[in-house]
Amino acid sequence: MKHSKQVPLILLGAFTALTGCGKTDDLPTTAKQDTYASVDDCRKDWGSGNWCNSTSSGHGGGAVYAGPRYYWDRGLGQPMIIENGEARPATDGEASRGGPAHATGSESVAVVRGGFGATAHGGEGGGHGGGGGESGGG
Repeated sequence: MKHSKQVPLILLGAFTALTGCGKTDDLPTTAKQDTYASVDDCRKDWGSGNWCNSTSSGHGGGAVYAGPRYYWDRGLGQPMIIENGEARPATDGEASRGGPAHATGSESVAVVRGGFGATAHGGEGGGHGGGGGESGGG
């Protein structure tokens, strides 16, 4: 009788499923989110992507701009942007080279883990920081 050294497919599938779920487990429970006086200051730190969103200051002083939610990865030596329950390195702007430099304020925010579609976007302020919902008429 010939014995095969094949790994049963069911075990391979289970291993893949378990390792694929590790992304959100590695995220911290809180992150930072910086605020800016202008969209230009925000983009100096985070680049020209969709990271900078207008939001109310809550004090009657008009709009401020919020950058992305992020945490500092000591191993990589750079900030990690959190979006839709996953983290990726900041690769653009001054923040990618040593941290935000143009922020007027910063707050600690809860990290929403996992989720799909609108649920994840709603829990993370629109997916790109503190902006809220989608733009458009309505």
